[in-house]
Amino acid sequence: MLINSEEVERLVGEMDLGLIYIDNKYKIRMFNEKAKEIVGIKLNNIGSHSAGRLSQGDIVIIADNHMGGDDGNLTSLDLEKINIKDQNINQGDILLAIGVYDNSNIEPIYKYIRGNQLKDSFSLESNYLGNKIKACVDRENKRMEIEVNSRKFSLQYFQTIGHIVIIDGSTGEIKFFQEKGYSIRKEEIGLLLRGNSFLGKDDKSPSPSVKNFDFMEMFEDSEITKNLASYFKKESDILSNGLYYLNKRLVYCSFYVHPEDAEIKGVYLVIKDGSELEEYLIDRNEMLEQVEKKLRYGEVLHKEVPPDTFNL
Repeated sequence: MLINSEEVERLVGEMDLGLIYIDNKYKIRMFNEKAKEIVGIKLNNIGSHSAGRLSQGDIVIIADNHMGGDDGNLTSLDLEKINIKDQNINQGDILLAIGVYDNSNIEPIYKYIRGNQLKDSFSLESNYLGNKIKACVDRENKRMEIEVNSRKFSLQYFQTIGHIVIIDGSTGEIKFFQEKGYSIRKEEIGLLLRGNSFLGKDDKSPSPSVKNFDFMEMFEDSEITKNLASYFKKESDILSNGLYYLNKRLVYCSFYVHPEDAEIKGVYLVIKDGSELEEYLIDRNEMLEQVEKKLRYGEVLHKEVPPDTFNL
């Protein structure tokens, strides 16, 4: 759809949507704050910690709903870093684990099940080395939660997610906690266990600027980058609105093309968080069920159902 920049910015501002603008060289010209929140570049500011990496003696807490999924390709070999030596743990399993990094003298605590066996929720609780720790996978609410001494670190998910919290082995303070957008920051569980560093979080710091970043490099190989590449190479003249993954996060994306006579040719991406869409669908389905029950028992006779009840 062709539209000018003033119309797009006005529309997006009114509807509190994410807005990204990419020129025909794949450079990011605009990336608003809402878009940064949706794809995880901007953090929720639930706390802060310094930059660093895992050190010997640190306590590692893992909640992973799909081994080998969105967790830096976590393997059983990686788990040996926290003294878990169990070859029965397979890719696709749901894993909850607590262990000490690079210390074979301290036993870990962990449990796992095959992914298709999870019915409701799955949790692990322990008073581990003086820390009251709980890790939980809540399937019904699609939430992963790690709690350390009454401090909760929660992440919503749509499909797969790898959650991790690290306690400093020397100070007992929280050394690292996972936040959405961890894939783009290269902070997946597997990478951290292999020695990757992590960025600091500061609740007073502004969100990072991504202006002039290469969109294709930033979001790597995905359906949305392939579609944009085909469009800019004139291999296709169609950009289809719909559900896509950006930084492994589900978004609903609408495309708006800059007019051909514009000084800078490119495409606007207007995005909405996929998890919010799912919540809307759940509410809508519950509403439909209630209406159906009332109709079945004759409770709805003269009351008018709102006309948009059945529209997505």
